[in-house]
Amino acid sequence: WQRLLIMVMGVVFNFLLAIFIYTMIAFHFGEKYIPFKNMTDGMEFSEYARSVGFQNGDLLLRADDQQLIKMDDASIHAVLEADKVWVLRDGEEVMVDLPDDFADHIIAENSAFVGCRYPFVVDSVMPNSRAEKAGLMKGDRIASYMDSTENVVDAYVLGVVDLFNKNKNLPIVVKVQRGNTLIHLTLTPNHEGKIGVGMKGPAAFYKMESVSYGFFESISVGIKKGFGRLFTYVGDMKYVFSSAGVKQMGGFMSIGNLFPYPFNAHAFWEITAFLSVILAFMNILPIPALDGGHVMFLLIEVITRKKPSQNVMVKAQIIGMALLFALMIYANLNDVFRLL
Repeated sequence: WQRLLIMVMGVVFNFLLAIFIYTMIAFHFGEKYIPFKNMTDGMEFSEYARSVGFQNGDLLLRADDQQLIKMDDASIHAVLEADKVWVLRDGEEVMVDLPDDFADHIIAENSAFVGCRYPFVVDSVMPNSRAEKAGLMKGDRIASYMDSTENVVDAYVLGVVDLFNKNKNLPIVVKVQRGNTLIHLTLTPNHEGKIGVGMKGPAAFYKMESVSYGFFESISVGIKKGFGRLFTYVGDMKYVFSSAGVKQMGGFMSIGNLFPYPFNAHAFWEITAFLSVILAFMNILPIPALDGGHVMFLLIEVITRKKPSQNVMVKAQIIGMALLFALMIYANLNDVFRLL
């Protein structure tokens, strides 16, 4: 039991570290969010989400019996797992019946299926960027553009970002509102689908809610968030074994891309805490060479009262290491192929 305790402690302290970070985040930053009810322009949905019944401008209300309050992991997970979702559309509640493989398609789409709908207003323009050369200025709002079917579409952030990603290195004519004047500009996104601007965030358009926590309140918030993230992550593991999930596996580059640029302290610590949760779970998996593999053999020893032979342990370690290296190589190759 002493060896078992030592093997488990690494995993336990990974999880305790995550709880500690979440606690400090709650104590230092509190919580700021925009309630769904404050999003007067509604939400934007991905192409697949629209194909099953969502419409841009809808406002999420309920996922099955769960009330949806704000845009967080719990709300997104609730929608992905739901059979039916209710939205507010033109002042009326409308039900969207989701297919059984909704989550698989969303994973395959590799983009956020829902986001806050707010105007694309330029907050800053990078010197010598494509935006500056095209004549885009701080304070400009991209008001509309023409979609692939040559229909004029009112522009919001997620739609414009999607437009740029689909037209890399291709010229796009957009209508820009500058003060009380409407002008036409031709923008050409680079190979990454970017034009070199910073945008105003949703907080510039919608009222945010702020919650502050005392020290002892922060501890309960940290514990709740740590366990919430753990249970959500464990529940989502089933998607890893789907064809879409396997393709989305990533390595060092994907981990690096999780962190925002420029640096944001709140986001940095949120992601660091989540990575610690992931480490705790992955390390307890019963794979030889991981702590979970050692725990598995120790439990066998507890039950059988017989220690596995050295030969069995060596072979198990070799198999476990081979599996881990294969997974690591596959995940990092996925990053390389996505980059190319």
